Amino acid sequence: MSQPPFEPLALPHFEDRDAPMLYVDGCLGGAPMMGDNITLSFGAKFLDHTQSPPAAYSKTVLRLVLPSASAVAAAEFIQSLVASFDGDAPPITRDLEVN
Repeated sequence: MSQPPFEPLALPHFEDRDAPMLYVDGCLGGAPMMGDNITLSFGAKFLDHTQSPPAAYSKTVLRLVLPSASAVAAAEFIQSLVASFDGDAPPITRDLEVN
């Protein structure tokens, strides 16, 4: 049984300037979770400066849970964003207003 296409709800959007922004080095993995959701784990690399020389390690910094239809829409958006970026072009945004 195939899923219907993702159609976001037509709700007003309010930008939360206090929303956390996390830097990640990459996706560590993903799996289905609780029915029709997908969970993705992201990690970042750090240096432990309490040691000499500093020891490098990777740490999980974000676990993102998305409905599978939203994950597909996000993957398509990321793919189109990466395909359009030639190194000099400004990044494209879709339905986002950044001030």
